[in-house]
Amino acid sequence: MKKVKGLLLSFALLPLSATGASFEASPTEGILVSLSDNATLRINGRLQVDSARFDDDVTPLEDDEDFRRARLSSRLDLGDWRGVASYDFGVADGWKLLYLQYRGLEQQRFTVGNQVPAFSMEDNTSSRNLPLLERSVASALAPGLQTGAAYNRWGERWTARLGVYGNELSNLDRRVMDGTSLTSRVTFAPVRERNAVVHLGFAGEYRWLDDESVRLRARPGTRLSSTRLVDTRSIDGADTSMTGGIELAASYRNFRLQSEAMHMRLDRDVGAGDVDFAAQYLMATVLLGGERYRYSRASGTYRDVRPRAGWGSVELAARIAHLDLNDGDIDGGEQTELTLGLGWTITEQIRLMVNYTDVQAEPNRDGIDEDVSLLSFRFQYSM
Repeated sequence: MKKVKGLLLSFALLPLSATGASFEASPTEGILVSLSDNATLRINGRLQVDSARFDDDVTPLEDDEDFRRARLSSRLDLGDWRGVASYDFGVADGWKLLYLQYRGLEQQRFTVGNQVPAFSMEDNTSSRNLPLLERSVASALAPGLQTGAAYNRWGERWTARLGVYGNELSNLDRRVMDGTSLTSRVTFAPVRERNAVVHLGFAGEYRWLDDESVRLRARPGTRLSSTRLVDTRSIDGADTSMTGGIELAASYRNFRLQSEAMHMRLDRDVGAGDVDFAAQYLMATVLLGGERYRYSRASGTYRDVRPRAGWGSVELAARIAHLDLNDGDIDGGEQTELTLGLGWTITEQIRLMVNYTDVQAEPNRDGIDEDVSLLSFRFQYSM
């Protein structure tokens, strides 16, 4: 309830009293405030209410329901400049996007601030557009949000992005790897037509670590759980990390395949020995209402689904993902997740989702094999 009150309070503090400003409210675009001829402020948000029900095995896992995301966002456009700020009051509370962007050059962007780094197709897809409730377990090796500066450029069939990043504003503990990184992502779409897309992407991150301590871990299929079945615990003596990623995706009308593979190497002090970790996922989705999958040539990702029928759009999704945190003297465990999902996009704003996930830790962080199942639900409203 406190989170809801905080969200309502934030809306109440909108600059509605701005002198000379005009206001428009749209269920799809939020609140638009026209400040002048070349200055606009847009306020919108995202609400995702989740419920998780576990059938645990060795490790106790508690059922829960909470606001997965309760996000308030604002975008200020002033000539060639854009400022974006979003804060989440949900279970992963804190600042999300918080950056300043220069947009004065055609098909180019300069961005400074807290942002999604140039790594992973899945990570660069908005949470409102994901076919399943959560990103795959492979995202444990991806950077997540970080603060830095990035340059992005794209053409008809390609994108290229390079960034220098530090740490994130809000500590979401996906990865504990404080330091500075140089990260890049390039994509190419040899086929990019209205009804057909073939996508190929490569990404790399080289990170100089500050405190020589690294920790990698993953939750069992939902952010509502604070328990991890796989966990490297603290890895000391690390100097640098190198992570590479390969993306493959293809869509034809209402059918899509998407896959990524990631590999991370930690360089440690002499005597400790380097260690390698790996992750992969493969996902297939289909839209049952005759819609098509829309592809963004500027970001190299898939966009939201727009329902065609009056009853909305139904999407079926299946994904298998694997994370291996065992190597050398590190026994973090291995986790494989098979997720089946059903999503009903009633309107462009309202979406209902249900997922079934089978989580196998073979072994878990304590060297024990266990098999967990999870049934999760989501109500989503976004504008």
